[in-house]
Amino acid sequence: MTVTTLFSDDTGLASRPVPNPVAAAFAAAARAVAAWRAERSRQVALGDLLGMEPHRLRDLGISAHQVRQALEDRRSAR
Repeated sequence: MTVTTLFSDDTGLASRPVPNPVAAAFAAAARAVAAWRAERSRQVALGDLLGMEPHRLRDLGISAHQVRQALEDRRSAR
């Protein structure tokens, strides 16, 4: 006796992923949160650099003007 199923594996449909709108929504939300966290980390790091003494920034090869410019460039890009 042979067993039959409602969904046959030989149609080729089983090899293609079926889009799941719930999974897509969660993935989009996760990407948005990750982007927000990365931008927030960047802002905090640049703010910390601004709080450093100028001679320490010179040791790193940057100036306070460059740090301010990096903060402003990102804000104006939005």
